[in-house]
Amino acid sequence: MTMVSRLSEEIQHPNAFIPNLRNRKAGIHARSLILRALEEKSYSVKELREQTNMMPSTLRYHLRLLESNMLIRRRPMAKRRVIWEQTGLGQQPIFK
Repeated sequence: MTMVSRLSEEIQHPNAFIPNLRNRKAGIHARSLILRALEEKSYSVKELREQTNMMPSTLRYHLRLLESNMLIRRRPMAKRRVIWEQTGLGQQPIFK
């Protein structure tokens, strides 16, 4: 278990709750894992899968959801590679 997954089990990320969405506990947990990983640095989808241990379909779903709410963005790299990063919008955590 990575440090990111241990932290997110204890505390949910403030941006994991999406207004106008049915926020289930599992979804908030998944988004917290993604957002906490992206606080450290930008990651590709493959690297995010390794950090969060999520199924590819679950990860893609939550990445699109977070992107549509402008909490993260994709940055194109060489060839077909994409890096995901936080936008800085949304609530900021009180404790880091």
